Amino acid sequence: MYKEYQNIIINGFPKIENENLLFWNLWNTSYPFEILEKYKERYKQFYSIFNEMWTLCWGFNDSKKINLDKFHSIFKQYYPFNHNGGDNKKDILNSKNILEMEYDNLDDAYLSEACIIQLIHCFNNIYEGISNKCYRINVSDAPISIISVILDSNGLGFSLDNMNLPFVQNEIEAQIKLIKDLSVPQNYTYKDRNIYRDKNAMESIKYKE
Repeated sequence: MYKEYQNIIINGFPKIENENLLFWNLWNTSYPFEILEKYKERYKQFYSIFNEMWTLCWGFNDSKKINLDKFHSIFKQYYPFNHNGGDNKKDILNSKNILEMEYDNLDDAYLSEACIIQLIHCFNNIYEGISNKCYRINVSDAPISIISVILDSNGLGFSLDNMNLPFVQNEIEAQIKLIKDLSVPQNYTYKDRNIYRDKNAMESIKYKE
């Protein structure tokens, strides 16, 4: 089923209507964002950055209008994301923001920090998509990666090994339904940010700290 799912997503992504691409990105971003919201007191600065971007982009999606001045005034503080990796002190000193400076200190074995990592890349994709009118990367891996962290904390392995669990199955089925929907014009808004996701399935396995 996993290979079938991957093929559907890979083949479906290029068929998404341009006007639906921002929604697809935000829908996939909502999974890690809403988890990070639970940790916002611990990661105040990260949450504040992402919340500002989140609110702005949903406003664009819902109004079907993008204000490039507002967009760049917020996103250009952090993007394009330049992660050179390693311990190059010159790169760190020249880094323009906390996302770049702290990236290598984030540990994706912890749910909260895995969410931050995914959000850095999700919003970078949105930045590239709006700036260049071209979404180069499909961000459907973001929620799957977060699900894998939750499964691993329970000693269950990763998403690929647990396709029969409602927790995994629901996300995969939701992505398949949505990507097919988005091949034609839609009017999905903020209230649809988790459309096709079943709350009971999403909460059926809890992260173990």
